[in-house]
Amino acid sequence: MQYILHAPRSSIVFSTIDSSISRFLRRQHKWAGFKTERDTLPEYISESCIRELDDGEVEIDDEALNGNRLSEEIRSLLIRDGFLEPDFRFVGRLVHPRIMDTARSNRESTKARVESWDEDGLDRRKNLL
Repeated sequence: MQYILHAPRSSIVFSTIDSSISRFLRRQHKWAGFKTERDTLPEYISESCIRELDDGEVEIDDEALNGNRLSEEIRSLLIRDGFLEPDFRFVGRLVHPRIMDTARSNRESTKARVESWDEDGLDRRKNLL
């Protein structure tokens, strides 16, 4: 089981097998993430540092090029925050960074689920009496 994570406003993606690191980054630093049992990365994560722009031109993503250095820096910050020998590594970058713009926050997702419970037509107050 691994956790795929990325920082807000960043297309660089990291991985960890430690759920406490995932929880810490998601709650304290508002990172986006998900848990997966897959050994392969989803199709919207690329291990390449070359990206294609909307106009068809190609450029090198400097952050992805230096992803391992960045993961070392974050690992040292995790050690400072109390994690011993954190498992945290660079895995790639989002191919289409705007894909995460459509993702909802935990609060929005919870609100949507609660609203769907209310819309099912069942009056739960009657069942409680």
